[in-house]
Amino acid sequence: YRHFLRECAYYADQDYKCVPYYTCEDGEIVTDGGGLIDIRSSFAAVLDPASSKCPGYLEVCCRHPEYSTNAPKITATTTQEPVTEPPRPRAYEPQCGRRNFGGVGVRIQNDKYKGSTQFGEWPHMCAVLETEDSSYGKEINKYVCGASLIAPGVVLTGAHCVAKVPKENLKIRCGEWDTQQEIEPSQHQDRFVQNVKIHPQFNPKNLKNDFAILFMEDDFELAPHVDTICLPDNLAGINSYDQTNCVATGWGKDKFGKLGEYQVIMKQSKWTWSTQLSVRGALGEH
Repeated sequence: YRHFLRECAYYADQDYKCVPYYTCEDGEIVTDGGGLIDIRSSFAAVLDPASSKCPGYLEVCCRHPEYSTNAPKITATTTQEPVTEPPRPRAYEPQCGRRNFGGVGVRIQNDKYKGSTQFGEWPHMCAVLETEDSSYGKEINKYVCGASLIAPGVVLTGAHCVAKVPKENLKIRCGEWDTQQEIEPSQHQDRFVQNVKIHPQFNPKNLKNDFAILFMEDDFELAPHVDTICLPDNLAGINSYDQTNCVATGWGKDKFGKLGEYQVIMKQSKWTWSTQLSVRGALGEH
């Protein structure tokens, strides 16, 4: 049992290392690119972090194919069959409000961290970043807030998030999931902000009308992991939504104050909808 739990680094002398799951086939690292999994296809790999020997959600322990042992290798002669190219995936058809319950290209099972999402589960979810120049001359991206993609080139976020940030320092990232590694099945997309519109009646003291609309310099390319959220119907308003099944998503802190840490993997949490009147009724007049 303890042997089963050993990390991949334990087997480094046998040429094993952690690699993105789509670069490993039959236990060996794909070095020529010929056998790489087509992450755009309908195939979805299933990964289990609970039994993984690697730290990353999308990594597997794999051996380099050139590793040799003392045992002689037997080479079998076979007749090569004609290769049939797989059908190309259909062009993506955008749809607002899409939720990919099983993930996009890969599915995580037996998640060891409560509240984690699948990759691409919430395509509308984006991150508001503030760009800064570090002391050694490299640009860094500081996480500010979450945002929702409401049109290919427009996101909705909190006014308090961007009210004091210069427009030229704002960058929006959509399609993100793991903030520490860039081995997701599909890459995230970054766009710079061209214009910021804050609600004219935003009150920074009590956060009333805490809304801001950010317009991008260029549109996002809509894909299975990057798509828009649906907006309320002009006539029905909030009644056009299921108010009993609300989900908040993002990379926010796990605790309030300085002890809280931002999350590596996008998280989700279920909430119930409460109107202003129902909150007053529950709390009473104080």
